[in-house]
Amino acid sequence: MLQIKSLAHAVHAFVNNIYLGTTHGSHDIKGFFFKSPVLLNNELNNISILSVMAGLPDLGAFLESWFAGLTRVEIQCTEKEIYDFAYYTWGYQELGC
Repeated sequence: MLQIKSLAHAVHAFVNNIYLGTTHGSHDIKGFFFKSPVLLNNELNNISILSVMAGLPDLGAFLESWFAGLTRVEIQCTEKEIYDFAYYTWGYQELGC
């Protein structure tokens, strides 16, 4: 089970180039969860998460205090076997105009 906790506006999830789904927050509720069953290979797996943010300021006072985006990403294999991505090396790419 892929589990994502986010403070972004929306999240699109893919595993091994297979689309798992999309979820989003609302104006009133800032955080949301994404959960989806996932089929993993025994070897290398490619997990892609597109975290979408729109309309936040990119400069100004206290910009560094804004917190948004992914807050937790996990793969849960069994009730006791959970892989928290905070403990693994992973990369990211920023896309913008």
